[in-house]
Amino acid sequence: MTTTKRNEIEKGSVAGLDKYSRDIRLESEKHAWEIAREGHDAIDQRLRELDQEWDIESMLKLQACAFAAKFVLFGSIVSKKYYWGAALVGAAMLQQSIKGWSPPYELYRKLGKRTMREIKEERYALEVFRERFYSV
Repeated sequence: MTTTKRNEIEKGSVAGLDKYSRDIRLESEKHAWEIAREGHDAIDQRLRELDQEWDIESMLKLQACAFAAKFVLFGSIVSKKYYWGAALVGAAMLQQSIKGWSPPYELYRKLGKRTMREIKEERYALEVFRERFYSV
């Protein structure tokens, strides 16, 4: 996916995704402020949680690999018709890389999953809050 397309998605300017991006961003900001009010221990804990959080693109890649492997396995054991499933997974990932959109991407956005940029923005905000606590 091109950098421009990825930035459009993360800014929410791609049709249909702006509402999800806005909601996710507002929720992240609200959560960061709540964590900051709890103190530096809560901030450190949340930063550790962010280290473990998967971004949407990583989840899409994992999902595509798992489904493709399942379809290839079923194609070799059950019926060759399952090979079409692997082809569809490949087509969806091709669409994701070219257009920056695929049906699973939109579903993950509806579920509140975040892009790497959104995760990094929350991390940066929490690090700023943490520096203020340690400097006091």
